[in-house]
Amino acid sequence: MIATINSRPRAPKKAPEPLSEPTVKPLAARRAEQKHEAMRAVQDAALSLIEASGYDAVRIEDIAREAGVGPASVYRYFSTKERVVLWDEYDAAMFAQFEQALSKQGPVEAMRATLGASLDAVYRRDKERILRRARLIAAVPALAAGAAADAAGMRVALAAALVRTKRARTPFEAQVIAAALTGVIVAAVEAWVETAARKPLLSHIERALDTLAKLATDATGREVGPRIRDKPKPSRE
Repeated sequence: MIATINSRPRAPKKAPEPLSEPTVKPLAARRAEQKHEAMRAVQDAALSLIEASGYDAVRIEDIAREAGVGPASVYRYFSTKERVVLWDEYDAAMFAQFEQALSKQGPVEAMRATLGASLDAVYRRDKERILRRARLIAAVPALAAGAAADAAGMRVALAAALVRTKRARTPFEAQVIAAALTGVIVAAVEAWVETAARKPLLSHIERALDTLAKLATDATGREVGPRIRDKPKPSRE
């Protein structure tokens, strides 16, 4: 009986089924969220230490100890002490939303829609952290220089979006419009800090955008940056 059973051909083992997309995505999302929260904790620790002791006196090792992580984790997340303070988790989402808005609106109104849609939620959650970062950037030359480099990177990214969506006739025009939009954000944040955040950041951005909109109109009152349509190809008849 035993021999008979063991001599029966065994059914081939089924290969393990690949993880379905719905299973993989939540895992990746959880890991991304954990990393994101760890980065926020590190930044919060850095802000507290720098506010208490001064930027130059704080080391990466001090930040790591305060945040409860190893120095290697801080270096992996940020690479430098400067980047710990300058890190802004919302930039990537803003660029994507701006480019999407450009499909329907000119540059000034696209930026208004982008910031209006996201800034309220960000402001409610992170007003104090954003204000603390902005104050340190204004006070520490090394951070101010880093922020200026970030603003230059923002200008390049916005200009690329303007070219891709045909909201600029030439790369030079795209750079000019992008520089103006970047200046709006920088000026609004500076005014917000200088007035001790008595009014919401969005109100300063709205005021700055209104000022730009008045300058960025042609004689007919239409916003500069109408979408450029592809020219029809000439007939070969």
